[in-house]
Amino acid sequence: MLITYYIVEKKRKKHAFDGASMNPIVSFGPVVVHLTWNSHWVYWLGLFLGAGIVVLR
Repeated sequence: MLITYYIVEKKRKKHAFDGASMNPIVSFGPVVVHLTWNSHWVYWLGLFLGAGIVVLR
């Protein structure tokens, strides 16, 4: 329920209140332009880790 609330509020306000994006691809463009790869690996790790869990389930 908490995740649903977070997603609804994020879409309703149309801006990030935590600095993160909902989609790793949306974050990829600015990272490439500014060449700042500091914490971008977290998006990709979560994406592939989540996909791996679904496949193994």
